[in-house]
Amino acid sequence: MNWKTEIGIRALGEAHYDVYILMAQRVLRMAAYGITTLILALFFEQLGVSEAGIGYFMTLTLIGDVVLSYIVTFYADMMGRRHVLMWSCLAMAVSGAIFAISSNYWILLAAAVIGVISPSGDETGPFKSVEESTLAHLTTYDDRSDIFAWYGVMGTAGSALGSLGGGFVIDYLQNHMTKLEAYRWVFWIYTILSVLKFLLNCCLSSKCEENNTADDEREALIQRRHSEGEEDNHKTYGGLSKETLKTVTKLCILFGIDSIGGGFMPNSWVVVYFSRKFGIAERELGSILFSTTLVGSFSVILSSSVYKRCGPIWAMVLTHLPAAIAQILIPIPGQLPPAIVFLLIRAATTVMDVVPRQVFLASVVKPDERTKVMGIVNVVKTLARSIGPTFTGHLAQVGLLWLAFVIGGGLETVHDFGLLAFFSHLRHVR
Repeated sequence: MNWKTEIGIRALGEAHYDVYILMAQRVLRMAAYGITTLILALFFEQLGVSEAGIGYFMTLTLIGDVVLSYIVTFYADMMGRRHVLMWSCLAMAVSGAIFAISSNYWILLAAAVIGVISPSGDETGPFKSVEESTLAHLTTYDDRSDIFAWYGVMGTAGSALGSLGGGFVIDYLQNHMTKLEAYRWVFWIYTILSVLKFLLNCCLSSKCEENNTADDEREALIQRRHSEGEEDNHKTYGGLSKETLKTVTKLCILFGIDSIGGGFMPNSWVVVYFSRKFGIAERELGSILFSTTLVGSFSVILSSSVYKRCGPIWAMVLTHLPAAIAQILIPIPGQLPPAIVFLLIRAATTVMDVVPRQVFLASVVKPDERTKVMGIVNVVKTLARSIGPTFTGHLAQVGLLWLAFVIGGGLETVHDFGLLAFFSHLRHVR
């Protein structure tokens, strides 16, 4: 295997042009999330909102995202994936514009719940589920891990550029206006990026729709355990087979535990923690987040190689467990450099489980169930992630923000051992 095949260059070069458009959209989206994550909690502090209020805002925003994602992804194939992505882009743009002009907490909350604002800097809204399902049927099984890896690289690269660029933009704007005014300009940038994303979406071809799935798509693992016509092929809730539902239930429990842990310390609260403990400005915070996401970009490329050698489950555990341990260690140092080292270790390993997870989900169900399953899993993850911010807000209010790192890392560790307990027998999924 030559180096181009090893890191997915060959698969990327042979991909359909829709794959490139989806990746370009993700760069813009994650750049928008990255630039706003840097200032979201600080923006509310400038508006005089308490830490508990900020925590409630993040929780309610994620709950709103759950409702939106559930409805949209469950019927995405029926409505048309391109239309779903198009309307989501418009909702994202409207949310950014409202944040740029309003100071009312409840109006901002409504804009974030109904529209698309990411409190954590991670994926939010229906974009990820629809795009992953589309990528899965635009690529062959053998190329899927490489395409998902580069899709991940585009996301972390966009987030890195957003964090770095946001830091410098805010630093420049604050020399000419107040902090609050500078933050509002950031949300105008968010709106502009959303409009550019909408224009890219208009270039997608009809091959993105579900009915273009190739007839020779490999059968899903859980379906091959039974011959055609057996009970597992009968559809149950939401048009999913019984075997699919059983597997998805286990995955939702485990991914939910992991997301609860991740929700305790989203990037918006990481910014607040480092700002308060070490007294560093937005420009330096942007550089730190840029470094972490840049490290994550390189790690994503390697994750496809790890997946090919270890299989999906061991690849997830061997990369995710060090990230959980590093998170627990972040609040221990009293000086900035060692804290950044642990943050970088977490960044280098936490995204390496994403590609194995995406490929596992895409391969474990039939093509006609894929969008629904990915939507269900992402809804569960988002709902679980909404639990943590409220508790984190209260912990911050009583001076225990560091404890959120420990709780989050501990729950993520439970997720890793749970994966081994339920799925370690699945070395490779084909």
